[in-house]
Amino acid sequence: SGMIFLGREKQTKVCFQSQCFQVELAKTEQERAQGLMFRNNLEQDRGMLFVFDQEREYSFWLKNTLIPLDIIWINSRKEIVFISQDNQPCQENLCQTISPKTAAKYVLEVNAGVAKKIGLRIGQKVLKVIE
Repeated sequence: SGMIFLGREKQTKVCFQSQCFQVELAKTEQERAQGLMFRNNLEQDRGMLFVFDQEREYSFWLKNTLIPLDIIWINSRKEIVFISQDNQPCQENLCQTISPKTAAKYVLEVNAGVAKKIGLRIGQKVLKVIE
């Protein structure tokens, strides 16, 4: 079980019980730094999955993002370990940093409100990815 990256190098699907998301993968440092910056819309069933080399505590901020996001931290066992909802875009130089005190290997960004709408919760497993 767990996530399998299929399809194009930079795209895959991440599925929870109630919904699948078509995600872009951010695997290199440059891709991860860029994230969803400067995008002015994101479809409800899309997102970005940050894939880190190792499981650690990763902080995120929304500098130069234009859309509110839910951010979901996932550990190497593919369990949700932290959820930060309704993070607002930040155009300032100093943006608030979200720092879960828990190790993760993947971080998923989706539209704000999605986590609540599909009932995501800590401890929930990410289901296998199917193309």
